Amino acid sequence: MDAVPARLRLVTRATRLLLAAYLATLLVLAVAAGTGRFQVGPFGWANLGIPLLAFGQAAWSAGRSRRATEPARRREFCQRSVIQSVIGLILLGSITYYWTQAPGTYS
Repeated sequence: MDAVPARLRLVTRATRLLLAAYLATLLVLAVAAGTGRFQVGPFGWANLGIPLLAFGQAAWSAGRSRRATEPARRREFCQRSVIQSVIGLILLGSITYYWTQAPGTYS
């Protein structure tokens, strides 16, 4: 029998996917800004880094939950990872909303 529950594997994969997708999006934005197709000011780059912290912490917690040996600690890290992923998505959604409503504040 597998020592890692299926739910934990799903959470780990989802958090890593969110982190990878967000990093890829930031890379595309950086290339577009470097070629002059897109303009982002320092305030915009600082705001774009905030969800990255939440997604990175969620991936870190998911990794810690996979290494935990006690079921209670494993469950705690798994819940923490899910909560941090949701916080990252909320931050990303709010930044995207404000960017579409007032794009001049990020230039």
